[in-house]
Amino acid sequence: MGTNADEEEKQMSDVVLECAKSLCPVIRRRTQPWITNECLQLVDERKQAKLVDFNRYRQLNQELRRRMKMEREAYWNRVADELEEAAGRNNYHMLYRTIRRLSGKTRATDDNIRKADGTFARSAAERLERWKEFFSELYNHESPQGPPPEPLSIQTPRNAFLDGEPNIDEIRKAVRSLKNGKSPGVDNITAEAIKAGGEVLLRRLHSLISLVWQTEVIPATWKRALVVPIHKKGDSRECKNYRGISLLSIVGKVFMKIIQTRLQEHREQSSREKQAGFRPGRGCCDQIFVARQLMEERIRCGKRTVIVFIDFKSAFDCVHWPALWKSLEAEHVPWKIVRLLQATYNGSSSSVRIKNELSEEFPIKTGVRQGDVISPQLFNIVVDAIMKKVFDGRSGVQYGDNQFLTDLMFADDSAISAETDTEATDIISSVAEVAESYGLRINGDKTKIMTTDGSEAKVYLEGVQLEQVQEFKYLGSLLEEKKVAATAEVNSRIGKASAAFASLKWCVWKKNGISLTTKMRLFRTLVMPILL
Repeated sequence: MGTNADEEEKQMSDVVLECAKSLCPVIRRRTQPWITNECLQLVDERKQAKLVDFNRYRQLNQELRRRMKMEREAYWNRVADELEEAAGRNNYHMLYRTIRRLSGKTRATDDNIRKADGTFARSAAERLERWKEFFSELYNHESPQGPPPEPLSIQTPRNAFLDGEPNIDEIRKAVRSLKNGKSPGVDNITAEAIKAGGEVLLRRLHSLISLVWQTEVIPATWKRALVVPIHKKGDSRECKNYRGISLLSIVGKVFMKIIQTRLQEHREQSSREKQAGFRPGRGCCDQIFVARQLMEERIRCGKRTVIVFIDFKSAFDCVHWPALWKSLEAEHVPWKIVRLLQATYNGSSSSVRIKNELSEEFPIKTGVRQGDVISPQLFNIVVDAIMKKVFDGRSGVQYGDNQFLTDLMFADDSAISAETDTEATDIISSVAEVAESYGLRINGDKTKIMTTDGSEAKVYLEGVQLEQVQEFKYLGSLLEEKKVAATAEVNSRIGKASAAFASLKWCVWKKNGISLTTKMRLFRTLVMPILL
């Protein structure tokens, strides 16, 4: 065993990779996702039989067709099972991602990428350098001047369990929670390889994680991320139209999952009730329901309400680390956890991967780590600290029987409620001032205002009047001024469902190899959840 965390991690990784290479067969490229190893073996046997035994060839050909039909049907049923589970959890992200994958609408990174001066990067080296420059700017924002802010202290009792050394049962649960089929980090170790290691690898993991916990030294591979650009929409030659997917070490994710699980229960005692993002048992539907209830009641009672929909600029990438540590301290998170997080963040770096080529490493100085299981919780802690300061002493707008609401939040998506234009201006200015000390900045161009009665509102941010809209898509749901009925939202959903149905016309509905029963299941799991 190694004498330090890096040596121990390298020894374990080398053994896992060596075992994986010797025991796991090389996967042949499949033209269709439902083709199994048995099908490929039949293809090989049929190819050999064609040269020596034609009758055997015909027999294998029939067997292959039967097998392919059976595997195709089984594949689509597995897809339907996964989609039913996703629909049950209101996981619309997975539904839309599956639709894009099945319809073939995903696209690779464009080779013709514009550089900062407007010219095109022609060579592979120039493209890598451009991507490195882009993500280095994105993940390293200017830090606020002066000392970090002092968040309001939370009356949460300290929990001795939080900083105790992890036991093997916690590691076992963390490993079980890993999702299969995910790309590995720089160490090339997959979740499947860790799970296949059984109790022997669990004990080795326990030894490594215990060493990291005791020494508070994080292995270098856990600190490094591989960034893969994924095109969103717009001109594919512009870097700004891509988002980066960070691939982190799966072993490092096991370590962070342990901390995240411990922190989650502690956080539930102090989380703001208005925050529903990344919390168990809470979701977008809760915030949309409350927003609609508030608007409907205020409209029926004839009470004018100003709603400000705040948009933060690259919120997750801008968090000031000293402010994050201060926020954790205010939440009474043990110093052991804080120091481990600091050790993970300090010295972290990324490289951009384009077609199996890597750019040079560049340091990361701001933001929560993209792709890390604990990042949403850390971001919520920062945003909650901001909003607690802003709304300290404010009651909000009244609805129901003596109920008051100041704001609704889902991670960084914030909807602020106010009685008057002056109050809304005061609140948004306070949010901007407090958020800046945490590294976050409001995007004035994308921040919109709306009134429940449709009257004109004049709300200002840094002397600039914010744009007023008649409708706004909040967390995917269309909210309208002056209207109690959700007619526009219903029409919007019909349009989305129709588009989803049309995009699957040739890859699903017109396919002869898929039974009608399976097609009906796919319709109920892919199209109906969007409509309903």
